[in-house]
Amino acid sequence: MHEIIANVHLDGKIFRHFATFDTLIRTKRIWQILLFTGIMLFFTVLSVLIGGTDARTLTITLAGIGLFLPFLYLGTFFRSVRYQIERNGLRKGRFVYRLHLTTAPDGVEVKDASEQSARYEWDKLYGAYRVKNATYLYVIKNQAFLLPNRSMETDADALWHFLGTRLPPEKLHDRRK
Repeated sequence: MHEIIANVHLDGKIFRHFATFDTLIRTKRIWQILLFTGIMLFFTVLSVLIGGTDARTLTITLAGIGLFLPFLYLGTFFRSVRYQIERNGLRKGRFVYRLHLTTAPDGVEVKDASEQSARYEWDKLYGAYRVKNATYLYVIKNQAFLLPNRSMETDADALWHFLGTRLPPEKLHDRRK
């Protein structure tokens, strides 16, 4: 196979999955949130064991901070994602871009709905991540092109194989667990 073409249509569900993956999973931020909560709850338990009823205010404060701040962060994050979905007109879904992958050294071409295009070289790409229903092709650390499985003219396995011929193994991350 010498080329793959994907006419990418995104909707709110696809974008929400990507934003969650990109912000919480790929960057491992979810572990930071869980670690913070765990530490705060550990000190809450420690406060109860050491201080007893005299440390009631400290216990409530530690538990409140340990539970409220992560809840606030996640709530703000998902509200921001909802806003981006609305702002970009993705609630019902729409055509966003066409991705054309070839074996040429600068074989990643993207054209958006207004026909503006950009080309990227394979050896300068940050990496590719495969998840259950999509593949995310990162051109830099914080910019990715989403390739939902249903948007491609070929199947996801063929795309992943193609990417494996163009990118080194350390840039390929299969996260379909």
